[in-house]
Amino acid sequence: MTAQMTTIGILVSSLGAGAWLVALLSDKKGQLSHAISIIADFLIFLWASKLALNVHHLIREPVAVLSRPADSAAFYTASLLTGIILVFRIWRDRSDPGILLFLLRLWFLSSFLFEFTEFVIGSHPANLINLFLYGGLSLFSVRKALPPDRLMVMSLLLWAAGGLSTLLIQPVLTMFGFLISPWFFLIFTVMAASVIKLLWKEGTLWT
Repeated sequence: MTAQMTTIGILVSSLGAGAWLVALLSDKKGQLSHAISIIADFLIFLWASKLALNVHHLIREPVAVLSRPADSAAFYTASLLTGIILVFRIWRDRSDPGILLFLLRLWFLSSFLFEFTEFVIGSHPANLINLFLYGGLSLFSVRKALPPDRLMVMSLLLWAAGGLSTLLIQPVLTMFGFLISPWFFLIFTVMAASVIKLLWKEGTLWT
């Protein structure tokens, strides 16, 4: 239970610190509150998904289910729901300039902070591999020489290629401590890149 709480604490701290650092580095402090709201949505969806996917066990063993950490299925569900809510808000309000690029940078930087903290605590080789992956992605995502839509799509493609390439070195893929299936990398990249291109074409997305 202590290890579970430690991982949750590292996850929340990494997301919060990542949001603050991205706002500081990109001079987009006005988007910080929106980003924190989206992080809160994700964490709520993650917790709710864990309960929904274990509803049968929840009735019989509520304490065990509540104390059990969320699994990959809950992570997939929370990511999907958060993405749907985010895209709907952008499409409806048309008042979130650059929020997707902000979130992309937050995601990479938070992942780097998470892997760094996990590596310092546990010194696991997998954390070191992910540390280099997300460190490189964080540096690439802050480039300003590319148009925002191209930068985001290229960052996603590099993430997918880099993540899948790690399978040549280690047997599993992880993100924020969750085991991730290779199909998630592919489907997420295709869906996210398609949404970015669509919103950019419609003039909804800009920086």
